[in-house]
Amino acid sequence: MKVCVLEANNKIVVKNIPTKEPLANEAVVQIVSCGICGSDIPRYFSNGAHFYPLVLGHEFYGIVKKIGSQVKDIKPGDNVVGIPLVPCFECDDCQNGNYSLCKNYKFIGSSVNGAYCEELTINSKNLFKIEEEIAGPYCAMFEPSSIGLHAIKMFDGYKGKNVAVVGGGTIGIMVADWARIYGAKNVVVFEQNLKNINTYKTLGINNLVVSDDEGLNKAIKEYTNSKGFDFVFDAAGVNYTIVYSLKLAKNKAKVCFVGTPTKPLSFAVKEWEIINRKELTITGSWMSYSNPFPGSEWFETKEALLKKELVFRKEHFAGFFSIDDVEKAFEFIKNGKNGNSGRVCLITYFGINRFNL
Repeated sequence: MKVCVLEANNKIVVKNIPTKEPLANEAVVQIVSCGICGSDIPRYFSNGAHFYPLVLGHEFYGIVKKIGSQVKDIKPGDNVVGIPLVPCFECDDCQNGNYSLCKNYKFIGSSVNGAYCEELTINSKNLFKIEEEIAGPYCAMFEPSSIGLHAIKMFDGYKGKNVAVVGGGTIGIMVADWARIYGAKNVVVFEQNLKNINTYKTLGINNLVVSDDEGLNKAIKEYTNSKGFDFVFDAAGVNYTIVYSLKLAKNKAKVCFVGTPTKPLSFAVKEWEIINRKELTITGSWMSYSNPFPGSEWFETKEALLKKELVFRKEHFAGFFSIDDVEKAFEFIKNGKNGNSGRVCLITYFGINRFNL
């Protein structure tokens, strides 16, 4: 099989190696598609990998090819998406069902080899079965969707309320989608560059605002009668957007930080004081897991797809590349051609042409 091996900074080599035979509790999955996550970018460009060589990739969809002798919940031919977290199941957080907070976790495509390959041999606990009617290469969006839902589930009471999402990347779009599904009155996405406005509209993001001071003041007036938003989600994780999120919030609002900062953050006294003066409730959101493993986030995502409340579309992706062109995919990202939204996706087993991508 072909496998993409990260050997050094800015260097992935496509190799042919034998597929590993499954142990009793493992399965071999024919990988169909795997998204390039934002967390993969520093692993490739900025010496961000834990070790070399490493196979990246954790947002994958595939078809079960072979199973070990003790695997009972899936069978060859089943459609599956990857559950990248490998919790220890033993620490205090795991014992309490907080798998996202596991103290000793491993992660597929980061601390263990991932799915930038044609076939992946993996513990069956890390495979989530989905129905044929919702299966397909766009299901590389399944895990990012569960992350958006995990953030939404930090709070409740969305029906009839106003929700702001700061950052219109993949996770921001999924947070907005789930806020809509959960009954929010207005869901407004704030983004710096609206050049992809038609793509956003195709994805159901109709309330799109430029994230500057003018856009902030206009949106608060137009969507909230000048009160501010009931719920605010920062999906970018940079200094500007975090402060911007606090400014969008109404008194007693609930604010969730979903984006992961990559640089130090600092706040002026007046900016920090917003939290106190508005008496905001603030939380973070990390990954997408709950009890029973992998959690309601995964089952709700599947149910929403079956009910067509949620649809994964071609527009969720900025580009599609064959496994042989993995380095071109990263260069595509580096050159900014993926715009402000959308995963870049590697297509492996079936090839790009089969899906008219």
